[in-house]
Amino acid sequence: MAGIPPIAGLSHIDLTVTDVSVSRAFYAEVLGFAQKDVTTTSAFTGVVLSRDDLPFTIGLNWCEAADGSAFDEMRTGMDHLPFLVPTRVHLEAWQERLRDHGVVFTPIVHVGSGDVLVFRDPDNIQLEFFPIIRGLTPSPGAAFADTPLGVVLRVRHRQLRRTTALGAPRRRSTTARP
Repeated sequence: MAGIPPIAGLSHIDLTVTDVSVSRAFYAEVLGFAQKDVTTTSAFTGVVLSRDDLPFTIGLNWCEAADGSAFDEMRTGMDHLPFLVPTRVHLEAWQERLRDHGVVFTPIVHVGSGDVLVFRDPDNIQLEFFPIIRGLTPSPGAAFADTPLGVVLRVRHRQLRRTTALGAPRRRSTTARP
């Protein structure tokens, strides 16, 4: 095969968390993920979560060697995890659901080409909901970073963080590690 080989999509995202049971409850109760698998050893616990409407899974991992500090997107690594929702109406429904579950969030804000709802998980990982924007959402097989939405998000995400939930208080757990 000549040239750059294709990438078929996103397989999974693994997040290191401080308390698997608290994070599993958040992703299940608030975001509607279901547990598909669990692996436990004396130094590691990993849970695989999925949703029928997403083509990838999320892994929640606790490791004894992890430093236990809260997530900070200002360190090298992941910045945030965005989810697409079908419409602005669905974005508003998610905002209401977050409110109903006591999740701290930044109310829907308009950023250039669309709206975004920003919130944090129990480990302070920034999560976002964006409605699909006609003409800006990537088609299957498209390189997302090269789509208009990918370009807008790449340019806008730093500006957005200054005006959203960055540094917002997060829900604290009193539950012990797994």
